[in-house]
Amino acid sequence: MLIMSLRVQHKFTKIDNNVIHDKRLSGNAVKMYCMMQSFPVGKHASNTYFMKAMSISERTVSRIRLELVSAGYLEVEKISKREYRAFLGSSQVSGLEVKRRFYELHTTKD
Repeated sequence: MLIMSLRVQHKFTKIDNNVIHDKRLSGNAVKMYCMMQSFPVGKHASNTYFMKAMSISERTVSRIRLELVSAGYLEVEKISKREYRAFLGSSQVSGLEVKRRFYELHTTKD
């Protein structure tokens, strides 16, 4: 999964308080969101990475990803047979909006 977000990379991670306190998310979903926010834009992170880092199963990784998508914080796009691009949003900007802005910036206009 290729992580894409709208932020500048620093040596610390700022997390949206609304995400932390969102009752729709499990503790593991908040933790995965925090981990994804800490990555530099364009970082590749596999299910295996999250499984090992969080000591969880692949099924749990999939369930957490679905929680984040359902809450609007994450938009996932399949870009090849085994590779996905993840657009990470916040309470202010949805994952879908991050995706739209990404393609707006990276699509050449003829």
